[in-house]
Amino acid sequence: DSPVNYDFVSSDQEQIEIRGTVAGDDLIFHLIYYSNETVPRNWQAIRAPSRKPIVDDVLATWNVAGFKPGNYWIRLQAMSRRGRQFNHYIQIALEPPFLRVAPESRFQSRPNLSHHRLVWEDNRSGIPQILLYDALSKEQFPVKTEPSLQFWPAISGPNVIWEGRSFGNPDVFYQNLETGFSRRIPNEIADQFESAISGSLVVWTDYRKGNANIYLFDLETNREHSITRNPAAQFAPEIDGSRIVWMDLRNGNWDIYMADFSDCPVLDRCPVIQITENEAAQTTPEISGERIVWTDFRHGNPQIYLFDLNEGKEMQIT
Repeated sequence: DSPVNYDFVSSDQEQIEIRGTVAGDDLIFHLIYYSNETVPRNWQAIRAPSRKPIVDDVLATWNVAGFKPGNYWIRLQAMSRRGRQFNHYIQIALEPPFLRVAPESRFQSRPNLSHHRLVWEDNRSGIPQILLYDALSKEQFPVKTEPSLQFWPAISGPNVIWEGRSFGNPDVFYQNLETGFSRRIPNEIADQFESAISGSLVVWTDYRKGNANIYLFDLETNREHSITRNPAAQFAPEIDGSRIVWMDLRNGNWDIYMADFSDCPVLDRCPVIQITENEAAQTTPEISGERIVWTDFRHGNPQIYLFDLNEGKEMQIT
């Protein structure tokens, strides 16, 4: 039978074939309906009633041209000579049409999106490189054409960053798509990786002092700042506006910490704020506006938690 319950169907199809079986010696007629209500009460007929038994074939062709994406119920109703009514229901999701931007069969991963630009890690040439697709111009091209290993891209506006191995060890690289200007951030021998970007601000994990610390570089002022100095390990920074979050081992277990430099005149001296205090591990944070999310192991298995900075409250999501 197709579609099946909870199936996803692209809305770029103008017609959907509904296939299955409705048959029996006692059958009088059958109908196919649909409804877009959460709790369906009003049903629209997909086709006229039919008396013909159907076995593993097309039950109806549903014209969905112009339908809005969303959840839809499909109902098969059959009536018997004895006056009995049979109903079978499924729910499908009508999705917006998808565009396959990387049709090559080679491995593509780690997509990152900013407005109309999409970047990802692509291995079609045999080595990982960063490719970009522009939804406005419909163009696809490598961000940097040099034959070096390129991983973990991120984009914010015209600014693209990635982890490169041009000099053997992992470094953070940057390119402005509008000016073509590119550079290595920073110019250090030690490993720099796990980079993230928001506007003109780039953060990363840095090993120049022998342990993992969080650094920030401002592309507009061309200045670098040390966000953490604790001798324990700090990893996985993420940034949104003036706030940086990361996972921190200073208490003997992984906790989530944050720095907010909106009211901090000297970025190298901004106080850090502990977000989580549970003795279990909290890892891989993300931040958007006033909300921080992370992976939490306090119940043994990994689950998702959220902290609302406005309300000062933590909540379990999964």
